[in-house]
Parts: sequence; C-alpha cells; structure tokens
Amino acid sequence: MTTYDYADRPATLLAKRPGKPDQPLVTSAAYLPSGPLSSLTLGNGLTETRSFTNRYFPSSITLGSLLTWNYSTDNVGNILSITDALNPAGN
Repeated sequence: MTTYDYADRPATLLAKRPGKPDQPLVTSAAYLPSGPLSSLTLGNGLTETRSFTNRYFPSSITLGSLLTWNYSTDNVGNILSITDALNPAGN
C-alpha cells in the first residue's frame, strides 16, 4: 500500500502480507521543489540521501554509513563516472 504527498508523489510504502503484520518498506520520502527524490527513509531506519547540482544533475547518493557514491556528469547530465567514497575498489 502506498501513500502520496500533496503533489501525488509516493511518500510511504507498506507491504501487505497475508496473516502477518504489514511490513513498512519506506516510512518517508522527501523531494526537491521541482520533483527529484532527495531522501528516502527505509523501513529498517536507514536513510538514503541524494544530492543534485543546481541543474538537478545527480552529484551524490549516500545510505547511512553503508554507501557513498559521487557522480561526475557531462554538460547535459549524463553520468560519466561513479566514485565510491567508502570503497575505492568499487569505482
């Protein structure tokens, strides 16, 4: 089951399980003024945070202390590379 914010964007997500309590998958979501997802709090308490340039090109994504990726993009927003800040072997 999904709930939506004032702009009809997904805000929460519950998994309905027969004979079991509902499982929260997403407990909250936040968006930037023109629409891109900026943060997502998962049912396990972890929060994914996304950063963007002033043109809304992706610049980074983090997930608690588990993931930190930095993006480089070309002039039209195509991702050229992803740098893993926590594990450089993952570049």
